[in-house]
Amino acid sequence: YKETPAVYSKMEALKRDYTHFRKVRADGNCYYRSVGYAYIEKLLTLGPVYLKDFRDKIVKKDGYYKCDDPAMVNILSGHLQQLYDRLLKEGVEKALQLFFRMVILSEHFDNVLIRFLRTIIANYMLKNTSASINGLPLSTAVMSEYS
Repeated sequence: YKETPAVYSKMEALKRDYTHFRKVRADGNCYYRSVGYAYIEKLLTLGPVYLKDFRDKIVKKDGYYKCDDPAMVNILSGHLQQLYDRLLKEGVEKALQLFFRMVILSEHFDNVLIRFLRTIIANYMLKNTSASINGLPLSTAVMSEYS
């Protein structure tokens, strides 16, 4: 990238401002994967109450994170329960280690987390079509995605 000064400059700024980064698969789901992983890591570091609250909201059928696929909800909530149990028994570091093993060793967990995030974001967008992002109405984005 050194041949492209603008890209090189941005990479240098990132290197200066951030101490760590995570490589993710470039398969079209990198945004969802990055957000999902970072969110669960944050919940684990905040403590069991936050992780349990997130899991409970997922399981609730008419809850905040409405998802119409019970199998997906059961799988995701089962993984979150394992993390919650580990967090209670052995602390943050052991819970994070378990999470990283789930991420690395279970493509199924990865797929379920991504499908879940895509589903709740799509549901949000469909319900909030009058909202906008940088002046672009969500209705335009939603219609282009689902047409």
